[in-house]
Amino acid sequence: LTFLEHARLLEGAMAILINCACGHDENKILIGKEGGVGNVIAAMDRHADDARVQDRACALLCNLAADESDSFALQKQIVSEGAVSRITRAMESHPDDASLQQESCAALMNLARQNVHNRNIIREAGGEKLARAALKRHRKTLDVEHYAQWCIGHLVVH
Repeated sequence: LTFLEHARLLEGAMAILINCACGHDENKILIGKEGGVGNVIAAMDRHADDARVQDRACALLCNLAADESDSFALQKQIVSEGAVSRITRAMESHPDDASLQQESCAALMNLARQNVHNRNIIREAGGEKLARAALKRHRKTLDVEHYAQWCIGHLVVH
């Protein structure tokens, strides 16, 4: 069996990378250069029915997309490698999972931030509609409400 076949191992590895990427641009760049984005996408594809893997993957993509530099190179890489369709697929597949919906909305929000091209891709993939659905379904969950509203706000900016 390969590393990608072990859902719980992937979940733990992504949790470590989430912490490494949080507020550390050097680590984010290293994760991107070393194939981290592609591996996250492969994990999402391999374990599409596992909400925990999807949740951690969206959280990692969220932290990686929180690009503090002026180049937004990692955001561009994440979108070009197909993460938006994986995020929206996770939202569609696991609509009742509040944590996954929160992390998905946060990831889309960060990808849409200050990037018209990414906004268009997210809209075309149904991201705004899915964020609105998450907001409606999880109205009593403060974190989902917060990130869904911010996500929608970033997507309606022209």
